Amino acid sequence: MKKLLMGAWVLIAGLFSCKTTYDTPEDFPKSQIIVGNGGGFAGKEQIYTLLENGQMFHYNGIKETQSKMESLDKAVTKELFSSSKQADLKNIQCNDPGNMYYFVILKKGDNAQKFTWGGTKQEPPAAIKDIYDTLIKKAVKETRNTSSKESASEM
Repeated sequence: MKKLLMGAWVLIAGLFSCKTTYDTPEDFPKSQIIVGNGGGFAGKEQIYTLLENGQMFHYNGIKETQSKMESLDKAVTKELFSSSKQADLKNIQCNDPGNMYYFVILKKGDNAQKFTWGGTKQEPPAAIKDIYDTLIKKAVKETRNTSSKESASEM
C-alpha cells in the first residue's frame, strides 16, 4: 500500500513539475516580448521573441529561418516582463521608422502594441529602449555562442 501511495505521489509531483515548451512563438498563449531591427539595402529583419516562460526564438529574415534559442534566465525574463507592465505604455505611441529601424512589440494573446524608431522625429520611451537593449544584448550573445559551437563542431 505504501509503495502504491508513494508511486501515485511521484506521478502527481512529476505532472505538476513538467514545464511546457513550445516549438514556435505562434503556439504560445501568454505574453511575449518581440524585438528586432531591419531595413537598409536588403530590407530584411532580424527578430527575437521572448516568451513569458523564458523560451527564446530567432527569426533570420535573410535566411528566412526561425530557430529556437537557449532559454533566458528566469530572473531576467521576469524583470523584462515586469518592466514592460510597470512602464504604463498603453497610451504611448512610437512610430518613426527610418531607413534602418528598430522595434519592440509587447504582445499578450491577440493584442499587440508596437514601438518603431530609427527616423529623426521620435525616440522610443526609455522603458522600451531598455527592454530592446537588454534583450538584443542577450540574444546576440546567445547567437554568437551558438554560431561558435556550430563552427567548432564542423571542424
